[in-house]
Amino acid sequence: MIINLSYNNDVYFWESWDKLEVTYEGISQLKKSKLGIITLNYETFKMKLEEDIKEMSEFIIIINELKSYGKTYPNEEVVRKMLQSLLTLWEAKVTTIEEVKNLETLTLDELISSFLTHET
Repeated sequence: MIINLSYNNDVYFWESWDKLEVTYEGISQLKKSKLGIITLNYETFKMKLEEDIKEMSEFIIIINELKSYGKTYPNEEVVRKMLQSLLTLWEAKVTTIEEVKNLETLTLDELISSFLTHET
């Protein structure tokens, strides 16, 4: 006795395909939504009053999350964003860095190191 499963296999394949497609579209929408939230966190980031430079790891976490979703900003923009997010008590150090350092080549790690040296 030979049973023809071709029709059943085709139906099963297309049902599975439809489920995968719906799942993928949902995941894609979720990723876009999450990326939008992380981007907003980046754009609105400000240093909190009770924070010091060592505690600003949230900024680096945001940058890494953006990278994990495939969104990157030019290094100079990230450095400038961090400089702009600092409290006014850092204004003298920010001005010095802007005048002395080349912001096009200054990395975020180098910037943080400069602040840590000043902070201690």
